[in-house]
Amino acid sequence: MGFPRWNSDWFPLPGQAVFDREKQQIAAVSRAPGNLDLFVIGFDNHVWTTFWNDAQGWNSDWFPLPGQAVFDREKQQIAAVSRAPGNLDLFVIGFDNHVWTTFWNDAQGWNGDWFPLPGQAVFDREKQQIAAVSRAPGNLDLFVIGFDNHVWTTFWNDAGIPVEPKITLRAVQDQGRFIEVTGIKFTPNQTVRLGYDIASGGAPTTHQIGEDTLTSSETGTFIHLIGVNLTGDLSNAQVQATDVASSATATASIF
Repeated sequence: MGFPRWNSDWFPLPGQAVFDREKQQIAAVSRAPGNLDLFVIGFDNHVWTTFWNDAQGWNSDWFPLPGQAVFDREKQQIAAVSRAPGNLDLFVIGFDNHVWTTFWNDAQGWNGDWFPLPGQAVFDREKQQIAAVSRAPGNLDLFVIGFDNHVWTTFWNDAGIPVEPKITLRAVQDQGRFIEVTGIKFTPNQTVRLGYDIASGGAPTTHQIGEDTLTSSETGTFIHLIGVNLTGDLSNAQVQATDVASSATATASIF
């Protein structure tokens, strides 16, 4: 049995992606034994990633995360952590000086976009940096040196607001016709998909079927208006809301 030792030398990762050695920085994390994930703010100011696992080795190239959020590749830095096997969480101080985050899990892949953490605290995106750690599965702790030069922190755990989504519906006529959907007990600050089937006694079109996407509040609630394009009295509306983070659903109808 040999002694543990370092590889004999460094070598470049596969792929064509390049970065700025003077200004861009890598964040690295392991989401499970035999896995590595790397992150960097790319030249397009989106966050890019690549990965390695002991079954297939390195991915063939870097690729951008989903979403429209952009950051400053020269001044902002990503913090990466795995709160449990098969999970990744990323954090960065955004252009509004609030801390923004996104996540990945092996059941659903990447969240659709970045979103801000709850709270009023702000930091300096150019000079302050987030440190992130998971002290136990299902827990996250963040740290930053604040404007008072004390260390500030916040935390998350999966035993917080219970995800037990419920929705209620009502018909609204206010500068148009709508079905108002009210939701509670959804995952805070996360994507909710509303699938709906609205029926009317009018003609020639009697059904309106579609899907809307929205984001829940920091307390896991929302109020959303579905615009109704049908004529005649509404005879039925059925809505199913899917909490994307947990896959839990809630349904409601009005007649």
